[in-house]
Amino acid sequence: MGELEDLKKQLRGLQSEKQKAQEIANSKNEISRLKKQIKAEKFGRTRGGKIFNKIADIGDAGLKATRKFLASQPAPKGKKKKTPSRVVSVEEVMARLPQ
Repeated sequence: MGELEDLKKQLRGLQSEKQKAQEIANSKNEISRLKKQIKAEKFGRTRGGKIFNKIADIGDAGLKATRKFLASQPAPKGKKKKTPSRVVSVEEVMARLPQ
């Protein structure tokens, strides 16, 4: 029974190390995400950031208008849909091969 308890203890130790490493990685990701968000907020308050945001807003409005226009257009006619090709089994391929 002593060996079983030792193995369980070793397994718990390895699992706890793994969990600690994962928590450290998650905190580093959270820190970098927050730093990026702060940097973006600071940039958004500068003159260049305001201009950039206006350009992005105009682009978003143009995209929205384009989507509405394309949605209102009738579907193109005259194009035939491709029929899917038949899947050939291995046995059929082997039968076609020269002997």
